[in-house]
Amino acid sequence: MTAPSAQKEVPPASQGIPSKQIGEDGKPKEEPKRNFLVGTSPQPEKFLHNRIKTTKYSLATFLFVNLFEQFRRLANFYFLLIAIFQCIPTVSPTSPATSIVPLALVLSVTAVKEAIEDLRRYQSDRQLNAKKCIRVVDGREETTQWRHVQVGDILKVKCDEYFPADMILLSTSFEQGNCYVETTNLDGETNLKTMNSCAGTYRFQNMRELSALRGAASVELPNKDLYHFSGSLALEATQFSEAHRFSLDTKNLVLRACSLRNTAFIYGLVTYTGHESKIMKNSRPAPMPPGPRTPPAAATPTHTKAPSKRSNLERLLNKLLLILFAALGALVLFCAIANGIWTSANWDDHWYLRLWEGSDLIWLTGVGSGFRSALTFVILFNILIPISLYVTMEVVKLVQASLINADLAIYDVGSNTAANARTSNLNEELGQIEYIFSDKTGTLTRNLMEFFKCSVGGVAYGQGISEIRASQMRREGNLGARPVRARAPNWPRHHIPTLPPLFGGPPPPPARCPGPDCLLLWVDGVGRGLQTGRGFEDDRVKADLFAGSPQAQMLRQFFQLLAICHTCIPEEASHPQNRLPCPGGRDVMVTYKAASPDEGALVKAAAQQGFYFHTKRASSIVVSLLGQDVEFEVRCVLEFDSDRKRNSVITYSQGRYTIWTKGADTMILPRLAPGSPILTATREHLEGFAAEGLRTLVVGYRDIPEPEFAAWFARYEAAMNLVGDSRKIEVDKLSNEIEQNLLLLGATAIEDKLQEGVPETISYLRKAGLKIWVLTGDKQETAINIGLACNLLTTSSQMVLIFGQEKAPIRRQLAELRKHFSTIDTTNMDLAMVIEGKALSFCLQEDLKLDLLEFAQKCRVVICCRVSPAQKGDVVALVKENTGALTLAIGDGANDVNMIQRAHVGPPPAPPSCQHPLSFHPTTAAADGGVAAPSISALP
Repeated sequence: MTAPSAQKEVPPASQGIPSKQIGEDGKPKEEPKRNFLVGTSPQPEKFLHNRIKTTKYSLATFLFVNLFEQFRRLANFYFLLIAIFQCIPTVSPTSPATSIVPLALVLSVTAVKEAIEDLRRYQSDRQLNAKKCIRVVDGREETTQWRHVQVGDILKVKCDEYFPADMILLSTSFEQGNCYVETTNLDGETNLKTMNSCAGTYRFQNMRELSALRGAASVELPNKDLYHFSGSLALEATQFSEAHRFSLDTKNLVLRACSLRNTAFIYGLVTYTGHESKIMKNSRPAPMPPGPRTPPAAATPTHTKAPSKRSNLERLLNKLLLILFAALGALVLFCAIANGIWTSANWDDHWYLRLWEGSDLIWLTGVGSGFRSALTFVILFNILIPISLYVTMEVVKLVQASLINADLAIYDVGSNTAANARTSNLNEELGQIEYIFSDKTGTLTRNLMEFFKCSVGGVAYGQGISEIRASQMRREGNLGARPVRARAPNWPRHHIPTLPPLFGGPPPPPARCPGPDCLLLWVDGVGRGLQTGRGFEDDRVKADLFAGSPQAQMLRQFFQLLAICHTCIPEEASHPQNRLPCPGGRDVMVTYKAASPDEGALVKAAAQQGFYFHTKRASSIVVSLLGQDVEFEVRCVLEFDSDRKRNSVITYSQGRYTIWTKGADTMILPRLAPGSPILTATREHLEGFAAEGLRTLVVGYRDIPEPEFAAWFARYEAAMNLVGDSRKIEVDKLSNEIEQNLLLLGATAIEDKLQEGVPETISYLRKAGLKIWVLTGDKQETAINIGLACNLLTTSSQMVLIFGQEKAPIRRQLAELRKHFSTIDTTNMDLAMVIEGKALSFCLQEDLKLDLLEFAQKCRVVICCRVSPAQKGDVVALVKENTGALTLAIGDGANDVNMIQRAHVGPPPAPPSCQHPLSFHPTTAAADGGVAAPSISALP
C-alpha cells in the first residue's frame, strides 16, 4: 500500500483549477463539507440514522396512495364515474351494484397484490436493519444492530460480512493495511478491489488504540458518485508527537452493500449512514424537502420509495382507451341529441310512456331530456371498456415472468444461474427490442485474461495463435481442422505473421495428431501444428535475457516494470492450479489479488520469466529479479481510471527515483521522449497484435532526478489534502506533468477469450432482424476481428470505416455516405459501420449527430471503438431519443453504467455471488427495468 505522508495544514494550490472554482483571492473555493468527530458520542451535529426503508406504503397511507395509483389508470377512473352515475336514480337504468362490485373486486385484487409485495419489502428492510455488527466502544467489542449505527462509530467487520454503512478504512488484519472488497452489488464487477487504510491509522490493530483515537474528519457531502471520494482525517496528538492531517480518497472508503473478502477483519470509521450511503443515493428517492441539517443541494430523503414502473404497452393502452372514450363520447352525444329531439317533439303524444313521472319539468324539454339521457347512455354503453382489461394483463405478465425464471433454455449450467425477471411489468418490452448495445469485455468475452505476446526493444515475442486469429484463418481457408486433443511435443510452431498462404485444399490428416489445443495448418500439402490456448511461449526470451546484449537489458527492464507497476497483492496458495513455474526449476505457489484481470495476467507473466513479485509491505515491495531479491520503496501510485487510461508507480531503489508507466497506446506514445529507435517497430507490432484480437498496453519508464521529484512530490502532497473536485483536477495535472519523456520499452498483448455460445447467439439475433451495436474501448483492429469471430461481421458484410482527427473531413464523409445510400435500397444489404472514439466525439455534436444516426439506421451492425464510458451513454441516448425504438444495453462493468442507465431495458449478466438482502445494481436501478441473464448467450 502506498500510504500518503502525514501532513500539517497545507495551503492548497490553485494552478490547473477552472476559474469557476477559484475565489477572488486566487485560491480554490471552499466546497461544502461534512465534519464530524472521531471517538466522540454523541456527535455535536445530528446526522441521519442508519435505518433503510424501501417500502412504497405505510399503514396510514396505504389506502389513499394505492387508490391514487390505481385511479391513474383511465379504465379504473372511468368505472368510478360509472358507479357514481349509477347512484343517481333518475339517470341509471341499472343497479349501482353492477359496476361497484366488479370495480371493488378489481381494486381489491390489485391492492392485495401491492400489499403483499410491499410486505415483502418491509420484511426485507426489517431483516436488513436488524443485522448484527460489532462496534468498538471503550476498548471492547459491542454487538449492535445495523439500525443503531451512527456517524463517527468505529466498527469491526469480519471476512465475508457486508459493510453496514460507508466507512473510512482505519486498519485491517494485514500489516500493510490493505483489504479486499467485492463490489458485485454496486457495479456488477466480480473482481476483488484492493482498498487501503488511512495512512495515519493502518498500524492500529488493537481496539484500545482505536478507541483512544481523537480527532475530526472532513469529507464531502453525501452524493451518488460511486467512484469519487475526497476528504481528510485530522488526528490529535494522542498517538503522535503532534497533530497530523491525513488525506483520504476513494481507496480509503468502503461502501455499504459491499463485502469483505480474503481479509480476516477490518476496522472502519462510519462516514455515511442509511439513505445517505452511496448505494442508496443511487436508488430512486421519494421527494423530501431539505431540512435544516443539510443544504438544499445535499438534502437526503429518509425513505427510498420503490418506483412505479409503467411499460410502453400500458401507456399504449391508455392511449387506446382515449380513442374508445372518444368513440363512446360520439355515440353518447348522437343518442342524447336524438333522444332530446324526439322527446321535445313527442312527449305529449306518447302519454302512455308517462315521461313526466318522477321528473321536473326541466327534464321534459329537449335539452334537459338530452342531458339526462346522455348519462344514461354512458351507463348503458360502459361495456365498450372492459373492466377486467388491466387485471387480465397483469395475470398474463405474472405468468410470463414465472416462465422466464423457469426457462431452461436461458439457464447457465456453469454458474448454476437462471434468468431472473426483476419486474413483471416490462416482460413485453423484451419482445419489442430493436437495438442491442453491448460491451465487449466480460460480455462478449470471458474477462479471463492471459498474457499472450509482447514486443520488447522492437522484437516481437510469442508464437501462439489466438482464438480470434484462428477464427479468421478458418474463414480464409487456411486451417484444415479444429482443435484436437493429443500429445505431439515435436510438432513445430510458427509465428503468425510469417505464415505462407494456403495452396489447394487440405489433404487427409496425417497418422500422427498434433499436440493439445493445436490447430492443423496445411502449407504446401504439409500438416503442421499451430499452438492455441497455451499462453505465452517463446524460447527466445530465455536466450535473449542472458545474452549480454542491449536487448537483454531491454527485456529485464520490461519484465521488471510488469513486476512493479501494479496494485496487486501476493498471497500464498496451496491449490496446484496456482503453481507458477519460475526459472531454475523452482515453482512457487502464489495467487495475486488484482483489481483487474489484466494486471494479474501481467504480474504472473513477469514471475514466469524470473521477475517474481512476492512481498508487499506498508510502503515497499520486494521483487525477485532473476533470483536476487530487490526492495523497491513505493513513493507514489498514480492509479488507472477511465479518463487517464494509464497507471504509474514511482519507486526509490539503489539511490534512484524511477517512474514506471503502462497504459493505452494513445496515452503513452505522445508522452515518450523524442527519437525512440524502436517506436516504428512497436507500432507495427501493436497493429499486428490488434489484428489478432489481443488487448494491448504500451510500457515505458524514466529515471527522475532527485531535485525534480522532491519539488513535484511536495506539490502532490499538497494536492492530496484538497477536498472535492479540486483534488482530482490538481492531481491529474501533476500526474500528467511527471508522466513525460518516457523511454519506450515495448508493448504487451493479452488474450480475452470469447464467451461460449456468443457467435451462435449473435447469429440468431441478426437473423431476427435486431440491430447490434458494440461499444468498446479497444483498438479498431481488435474490435473488427472480435466482430468477425463472434459473427457480428461476416465475409459478406459491407464495412464502412469512419475515423479522423478533424471535424471537417468527417462531415464530408457523412455527407458522401448520405448521398451514396440515399438512392440505394439497403433493406437486404449487410451494412456495418465501424467508428473510432475521436470521430465519434465529433459525430455526437448537435450539427452531425442526426447525420450519423441516419446512416447508422441503415446498418445491421455498428462497432464503436476507443469510446469512453460517457460516449457509450451518449450513443444509446442518440438512438433512444431520435428513433422511438426500444433499446437494450448489456454490460458487466463500472464503465457500462452510463450505457445501461440510458437504455430502456438494462439486463446485466447476473453476478455469481449476489446474495445481499439489498442486492441490486444502481446501474440497472436507474434503467426502466430488465431481466438478469447469466451471459449474453443466455439472453431471452
